[in-house]
Amino acid sequence: MFKAVRGAAPSYGIVTEWVYDTIPAPQTTVTFTFDLPAFPDANSFVSAFKAFQSFVLNAPNEMAMAFAFGASSKTALSVTLQGNYFGTQDAFNSLVQPLLAQFPGTQQNVHSYTNWTDVLIFNAQGSPLQTVLPDKVCRTLGCTASSETSLSLTTSLPKYVWSSVVVRH
Repeated sequence: MFKAVRGAAPSYGIVTEWVYDTIPAPQTTVTFTFDLPAFPDANSFVSAFKAFQSFVLNAPNEMAMAFAFGASSKTALSVTLQGNYFGTQDAFNSLVQPLLAQFPGTQQNVHSYTNWTDVLIFNAQGSPLQTVLPDKVCRTLGCTASSETSLSLTTSLPKYVWSSVVVRH
């Protein structure tokens, strides 16, 4: 605070309250990973990035997508598009078809879920889901729950998704 008052002028802010609200989980969520074919030169990579930008600028709010790239060899770049679509599989297919048509040979990993927990497990990419009860809440409420208490959830997920998750309370 001292440094902010001393030199930041109007370039600082102090959060005194944070209010948020939750919304119901969507009835259907489509998770996806698209591994685009390797791009052998900068021009083809730039074209792919421009296609991605054009797509996301016009995508609906129900679409969440990340663009990741890296070297697939000494002379080529690989691109992965990954995310969630909060809607039906048919609506998702219609939405992404024009984008994927620009990249023949794209490897697709697409799953539709009707259980929100399954979506969280998929998005965790192998890490356990955890929620730790903050110490301050326990001190305030006088609870005796330990943050070390764990609960194992076993779900009926396909083999490519983890069969066991640890949730901490």
